[in-house]
Amino acid sequence: ELGSDPQLTAVMEVHLVELLALALQQHPDALKSQQSAVRDAHLARIEAYIRAHLSDPGLTPTQVAKGCRISVRYLHSLFFETERSVSEWIRDGRLQMAHEALQRTGRHVHVATVAYECGFNDHPKFTHAFRKKYGYTPSELLRDMRDKGPYVVAPSNVPKDLGRGPGG
Repeated sequence: ELGSDPQLTAVMEVHLVELLALALQQHPDALKSQQSAVRDAHLARIEAYIRAHLSDPGLTPTQVAKGCRISVRYLHSLFFETERSVSEWIRDGRLQMAHEALQRTGRHVHVATVAYECGFNDHPKFTHAFRKKYGYTPSELLRDMRDKGPYVVAPSNVPKDLGRGPGG
């Protein structure tokens, strides 16, 4: 019966490890590619979770990790490779959502309402973050839309794929 002899099992384990090491020496990218696929799958699942919960002002890295059934430490390690923190990713997603909502609803909306609906519970912090990201305040965007009519501002600094980092 396989595994019934401890000495034989130990010898087989040593040989299997040696075979695996030899295979990885011959094809070192094989392990990286599998790790990358797992990483990308986790990031895609995390991205979907965050997007679905952006309007929740209590959305935190701890809540994201719990919702995605991973540890907070692993969550942060995944985002370390993207050169942005989980909190930055959440904030940028909320800002993008608010920017789009302001453009869509236009003249007949209160900035504080949009901020709250996009997960911000502090209006001054929202305005500061919005200005820092886009170069103008939400009120300035609405004023321009009133003065010039509806238009779409295409912010060049909003990545389409927030979880992948620079270059892909």
